Parts: sequence; C-alpha cells; structure tokens
Amino acid sequence: MWEILYGKAVSYNQKLSMSQLCFLMGYRDLRPAVNNEAPQCYVNLMKKCWDKNSDKRSSAKDLCEIFDKWHNDESVLFEL
Repeated sequence: MWEILYGKAVSYNQKLSMSQLCFLMGYRDLRPAVNNEAPQCYVNLMKKCWDKNSDKRSSAKDLCEIFDKWHNDESVLFEL
C-alpha cells in the first residue's frame, strides 16, 4: 500500500541482507515513513495492515470490500 500511495519502491538501507531486513520488520517494527499529508483513511488502513498481531490485520477480502466502499464514497474519493 505504501508503494501504491507514493508510486515508488520502499528503499531501506541497501546494505541490509534480506534476512536482516525481515528481522527488523518483524521484530523491530521497521516501517517506511508516512507523509503527514497522505489521506488519513488510507494511512490508517495501511498501518492496520502492518499490525504485528495478524488477528488485527485486514484480510484480502476485507481490503477488497473497503476499497469497493471507498470507490462509491465521494468524501473518501475527494480525500484520496
């Protein structure tokens, strides 16, 4: 979702190996920075997807339903 929002790949320190990067993301909650001007509804959903507790994350089905709802909501479309 971050890459969709910003239109570019997340570029962490390229000196990290994949295993180091996975460790930092999984155990140290490494996440890309989010611009304060980004649409809040999108940022909130993105951060929910990053939750360490998988039970708190949205499922793919939930995401599809949310995006479908947003597609038909003018106030959300205006924010995006």
